[in-house]
Amino acid sequence: ESFKLIVPALCYLVQNNLLFFALSNLSVPTYQVTNQGKLVTTAIMSRIILKKPISFVQYLSLVLLGLGVAVVTLSEVRSIDPSASSALVSDSSSILSQKNYILGLLAVITSCFTSAFAGVYFELVLTSRTNISIHKRNFQLAFWSILIATGRILYSDMSKVRDGGLFQGFAPIVLVVILFQALTGLVVSLMIKYAGTILKGFATSVAVIVAVFASIFMFDSKVDGNFFVGATMVGIAVKMYSSNPQTKSEVFFLGVWMKKIMTTLLMVENQTSTTAEMTPMVMENQSSIV
Repeated sequence: ESFKLIVPALCYLVQNNLLFFALSNLSVPTYQVTNQGKLVTTAIMSRIILKKPISFVQYLSLVLLGLGVAVVTLSEVRSIDPSASSALVSDSSSILSQKNYILGLLAVITSCFTSAFAGVYFELVLTSRTNISIHKRNFQLAFWSILIATGRILYSDMSKVRDGGLFQGFAPIVLVVILFQALTGLVVSLMIKYAGTILKGFATSVAVIVAVFASIFMFDSKVDGNFFVGATMVGIAVKMYSSNPQTKSEVFFLGVWMKKIMTTLLMVENQTSTTAEMTPMVMENQSSIV
């Protein structure tokens, strides 16, 4: 049974390397948009491998979901200091001239299919009628992933490992990130087993919106109006996908939370606009009193 997990472990390893290669050959906007294609490829793999019924409207909702996530992500990327933005554009132009755009696109498109196949295959293994618990499956996947990744490291970076050791660069903050990523993996496996790979994509998309929204308050990040446009697109996509009676019960919780998120975003936007309108009035009253 453990050998079944070699396939997704190998696919995830290939996917991660393809994404690094794509990032080194594509601009950020191109990468963000094309990488959302994994939502559609996941639906196609689910239809082929798991025989899940997916309507045309649901396919459209997945496309809208990917575009919405890309718009949300780019709203934070573009809302930087104008002087820094012009410098970034000039630097990116000189760097992109040395990149292979076609190979970068092929890498990210291939990673969309490997990600979809690995996720759907893992769902197939988790939902199979066996007495193996989900925790054992997670251990099996982690075991083969570590084994394959270690073999690649020893093959390609043996000189660096010989000089600095296998665990060089593992600072405390890196260990914290690894811990949270491990906890995320446990939650994702539960979601794949009980909700499905497609809904995992929806949850990840909602998480992107929550992360960007939280960064506004925690790190004073700046976003433009595209953030609200992208968040609205994601909300509409969730509603479109849940319109199918066969999946309505599964994505009901996503619809409820998206409604709460959209309500909060609208309240923040209205409060910001109200504050901006009242500021000139307060200054005028102060000047008249003086």
